[in-house]
Amino acid sequence: RRRIQEYISASPKMPELDAPDEYSRLFEVAYPSPADRREYIDRKIKMGRPSKGHVAMALLMRSGFVKRVWTTNFDAIVEDAFANFGGSTADLIVADIEKASVAQQAFSDDRWPLYLKLHGDFRSESIKNTTAELSTQDEILKRLFKEFCCTSGLIVTGYSGRDDSIMEIFEEALAHERPFPNGLFWLRREDTELLPRVKSLLIAAYEKGVECAVVPIENFDETLFDL
Repeated sequence: RRRIQEYISASPKMPELDAPDEYSRLFEVAYPSPADRREYIDRKIKMGRPSKGHVAMALLMRSGFVKRVWTTNFDAIVEDAFANFGGSTADLIVADIEKASVAQQAFSDDRWPLYLKLHGDFRSESIKNTTAELSTQDEILKRLFKEFCCTSGLIVTGYSGRDDSIMEIFEEALAHERPFPNGLFWLRREDTELLPRVKSLLIAAYEKGVECAVVPIENFDETLFDL
C-alpha cells in the first residue's frame, strides 16, 4: 500500500493523498474505459455480503424506525440484508437515477421504507463514479433530497462528502428558512478527519440554529448492531 501511494504521489497526473476527488480520479486513471469500469464494479459487487451494519439498517427499516435511506452506493447489499430478515424485498421501495419517478411517487403517497440510490444501481445503464459523472445529479432526486433536508433530520454515516453534486444539495438546503428541523448528525470513524467542506457545512448549520454534531464512532458496524 505504501509503495502504491509513493507511485501515485510521484505522478503529476494523479491526485494528492486525501484530495476531495481522489477516489474518482484514481478510478478513472486505473480504468479509463467505461466497459472496464463496469466489469470491475460488477465483479466486486458480486463478492459483497451484508455486514452487521447492513443487517442493523435493514432491521431499522423493517421496523419503521428509519423510513428513508439515501445512498451514494450502487450495490444491492442493503436489499440482500432486507431479504435475509423477512424473506423478501417486496416491502422495500428502491429508486435510482433511472427510476426517479418511483421515488417521486413514493414521496407523494408517503410510502416507505424507501431506499434511494443517488449515484445509480449497478444494474443500471447509468452509474456515477468518475469526476465528470459525479459533478451532476438527477434533477428529480436532487429536488426530493433537498425537500427532505428541509423537512426532516439527517444522520450521515459512511460518507466522506467528496461529491460536489451531493454537497451542493446540503448547502442549498441551508438557505431554507428552517433546514434539518430534526438535526444534522455526521458520523465518522475516530481515525478519520472531516473534509474542510463538511466542516464548513456543519459550522454554517450550527450558526443557523440547526442541532448538529460530529460523532466519532469506533468499529461502527459493531456499535450499530449492539444498539
